[in-house]
Amino acid sequence: MIIGLDVGGTNIDVVLIGKKGIMHTVKKPVDYDCFLQCVISSIEEVSRDINPRQIKKIDLSTTVSTNTIVENRNSRVGLMIEHGPGLKLELPDPKMLAFFVPGYIDHRGREAHPLNLKEVDKGKALFLKENIKYVGIVGKFSVRNPQHEMAMSKALTDSFEHISLGYTLSGELNFPRRINTAFLNSSIYREYRNFAESVEKALQHLDFKCPVFVLKADGGSVNLNRSVDVPVETILSGPAASIMGGTAFIDTQEDIVVLDIGGTTTDISFFADGIPLYEPRGVEINGFKTLVKGLYTRSIGIGGDSHIKLEGNSLKIGPVRRKPAAFGGQHPTPTDAMKVLGLIEEGSHQKAVKALKPLAQSMNTGVKDMAELVIRQMCKKISEKVNSYLDQVNSRPVYTIHELLHGKKLRPQKAVLMGGPAGALKDVLSRELGMECILPKLYRVANSLGAALSRTTAELTMVVDTAQGYMLIGEEGRRKRIPSNFTLEDARKLILHKLLHKAKKYGFKGSLEDLHIVEQEIFNIVRGFYTTGTLIKLKARIKPGLEEEYIND
Repeated sequence: MIIGLDVGGTNIDVVLIGKKGIMHTVKKPVDYDCFLQCVISSIEEVSRDINPRQIKKIDLSTTVSTNTIVENRNSRVGLMIEHGPGLKLELPDPKMLAFFVPGYIDHRGREAHPLNLKEVDKGKALFLKENIKYVGIVGKFSVRNPQHEMAMSKALTDSFEHISLGYTLSGELNFPRRINTAFLNSSIYREYRNFAESVEKALQHLDFKCPVFVLKADGGSVNLNRSVDVPVETILSGPAASIMGGTAFIDTQEDIVVLDIGGTTTDISFFADGIPLYEPRGVEINGFKTLVKGLYTRSIGIGGDSHIKLEGNSLKIGPVRRKPAAFGGQHPTPTDAMKVLGLIEEGSHQKAVKALKPLAQSMNTGVKDMAELVIRQMCKKISEKVNSYLDQVNSRPVYTIHELLHGKKLRPQKAVLMGGPAGALKDVLSRELGMECILPKLYRVANSLGAALSRTTAELTMVVDTAQGYMLIGEEGRRKRIPSNFTLEDARKLILHKLLHKAKKYGFKGSLEDLHIVEQEIFNIVRGFYTTGTLIKLKARIKPGLEEEYIND
């Protein structure tokens, strides 16, 4: 048996899955003031009468990394940057305290200018003076040779709570994105570590000894303990869970829209020919373009618990979340509108009416008409965003988690709805979107199901330069000598075996057959009239997928 746990901004969803299918589900409000107890009580309820030793693993998704960034609760970070020749980058966030260090590794991994360790010491002194606890270290071409980043890290060790090295976070060359990625990784470290420790304490309290995994932005999972060093990989974990949950429900080769409507946000994603879209360059969050590979998803600040208010003669819904009046809150929300219209069973009808009445009076209409207007406006806003994001997707190449679809234009005719409010909004959304809306059987707990069923993923990038006689795996900083007759086939075999070794550490249970070369480039290096060597670049990946043994019709 396995447990899937989705920690959202409004609710905790938990599902217990056995070989014969879903055994139990739980949806409970989350209170971050007593978060540990919420997790404990939710898992206790779903696993009642189950021996903890029967649980094979626990998979969870979380909004903690995303919300820390979006709500501006991330920490200030000292960035030690080796930019080399050219202009210094303008850093976009006041929480980025940059110190630029002389030194340069060129694009082929050669040391063009030595690192000045005295300057590194000056940067260290600046960070300590500014009471910086978290540091990011990034060199422009460190993924081709990480020796300068490693030397800077050695000089800073034991002085800071956490240090992020740019080359370990991605094997890609994009310097600005790597700076953003290192910054975010360090800036959310404190909040994410506290979250991970709370989960560990909860499971110890419940006497669970099984491995624990957390969902990443790419729809794959990683061991919770290992994720603490790279929390940036868990941004957009919640939306990824909804997409993977949708994958479990969807058996089609059509283009579709997937809407996960929660209490705080609505997550929008698309499937091309039945396969989730992918962000090949890296996801973007709160204006930061990163090198974190992820599924394509966009979130809007509209959910069942969004605050409703009037601005002039216009109705504004969200993005602030409030406790619905029907459940003891003080402010009107779409949930209250659903209760007034009889679309949900839970909550107090009288309190919902009372909350909507002032709005109805201001707009000179009845409470029921007001509730209908709220639902229409909410669905209209979601529909507008769906069409806007669809236009964006169709304005560029379409990538799925499997491949690039040349010339593909998405034309979805169906929408799959998930999340607590989805059932109440189905008919109105169908009219606004102009397409059929489908409610899967377990739409209320789709995120926890997606988290539970997602398998481990990992990625490695390799660069081989036979002229210089070296091979480098960027994310691991492994730069090794190779013979001059080292071939493309040698490189392919080596990277797949290295990736399998890495994936096993992450908790992967598969074999070499589950690994794929997703990018391959090979160039001859010419000097004068002669070919002096070969430059090879490979990227290998375990693609996102589901634990087939637990999928039951």
